Amino acid sequence: MHSNQSSGQFMCLGFGVLCSVFLLLFENTTQGAFLFCAYVSLPIFAPHTRTKMIELKPFAAIRPTRDKASLVPSRSYVSYSSNDLKDKLNNNPYTFLHVINPDYQRKVALKGSKKFEAVKQAFAGFCERGIFLKDEAPCFYIYQQQTPNTTFTGIIAGVSVADYKAGKIKKHEKTLTQREKMFKHYLSVTGFNAEPVLLTHTPSELLTTLYQYYLSQRAEYEFATTNEHVHKLWLVDNPEHIQQVQQVFAAMNAVYIADGHHRSASSALLGAECISPDSPEAHFMAYLIPEDEIEIFEFNRLIAANPAYDPKAIITQLKQHGKLRGIKGKQYKPTEKGTFSVYMDGKWYAFTPNNNYLDVNHPVKTLDPYVLSVSVLETVFDIKDPRKDPRIAYLPGEVGPEGLKAAVDSGKFVAGFGLCPLHINEIKAVADANLAMPPKSTYINPKLRSGLVIYEFGKEQYVANTK
Repeated sequence: MHSNQSSGQFMCLGFGVLCSVFLLLFENTTQGAFLFCAYVSLPIFAPHTRTKMIELKPFAAIRPTRDKASLVPSRSYVSYSSNDLKDKLNNNPYTFLHVINPDYQRKVALKGSKKFEAVKQAFAGFCERGIFLKDEAPCFYIYQQQTPNTTFTGIIAGVSVADYKAGKIKKHEKTLTQREKMFKHYLSVTGFNAEPVLLTHTPSELLTTLYQYYLSQRAEYEFATTNEHVHKLWLVDNPEHIQQVQQVFAAMNAVYIADGHHRSASSALLGAECISPDSPEAHFMAYLIPEDEIEIFEFNRLIAANPAYDPKAIITQLKQHGKLRGIKGKQYKPTEKGTFSVYMDGKWYAFTPNNNYLDVNHPVKTLDPYVLSVSVLETVFDIKDPRKDPRIAYLPGEVGPEGLKAAVDSGKFVAGFGLCPLHINEIKAVADANLAMPPKSTYINPKLRSGLVIYEFGKEQYVANTK
């Protein structure tokens, strides 16, 4: 007992001395506040039996030179219209679209291994032309995206394939084996990862303090894009800060995939072939952001126009499966879970399915996308597989009810159904139960750009200017 008391007194004394030192050395400075918070959270003040949970790995990224940072990164290839894509490729020699679409001038598009090899060569060409540099030392990268409505701040790092396999990086969507293998083959041929997986984690005051310290300094990159978003990037290359970030995540039980399920699964397939856990393939690139910062929208449902669909008959059937009431006004968006908007034949309705379609004790069967599927899509339109049925289309909720109305008024669709967005806790409950949500349940921001930070893991090391 005496020994334990002495040990406790020693730790208290050491803690008091540490406080005094930091107050003297770093009085009234942001850095001092951060370092103080970080050091008092070091393992010496915690039980020594704590097991490391989430592993984060710094890496030396390949990235655009500062003068080209605004010109290289691109949105997802599929988000561009054919005209916009052609304009970007013809007028911007630095866009990363030249790398991921190297055959755009060919009459016959490349496929499979030939396409992937062409991507690899195009990337090597960018490196040789001095468009990219490579950092000398492993870093974390703080990335911030500012939109007209919100700001996202998080950290880019390597996350562990072993953590993914152990269920510490949790998923909430089913993946297609064929796509997993295709993406894995793409990674193995090209040898790089250009778009991070989006992961969420519980908020951390220590990380917030760290971010504020770096945000107060000049960013390595700061540029705006035509969608009115501002992008900023800071390098975290201080070894103490790197260790402190690692300790924060080591104390977390899990992180959650918000976007990038197929990229995660394909990286896990590639990592399974590693001989050593220290191999670059044993990790994949992720952007980790606090769960209270991500923006979750719904995916609204559109039913394709069909001569067999009669609006009056649809209304009659809806009334058989729930409560339907007319809504006056130009547009309507539901505000309560379990209630859906319906736009059809120029009119808005509110629809609440009968309780027998809802199971409040099941993480999936309580979700609005599931309830709408079983109460309306299956019963009224005979849509059994919303993932593959061509009669259904999906519209991101960020376009609002006016977007839903415009789609139906175009004549391409007979009806539109609006949902409430899911809450992060609903998504986590599904992931924690090792279940999968219905397809197109969430539309999540931020959307990340390809080519801003690149994680290299191929056997052939690309030649880039060293910073």
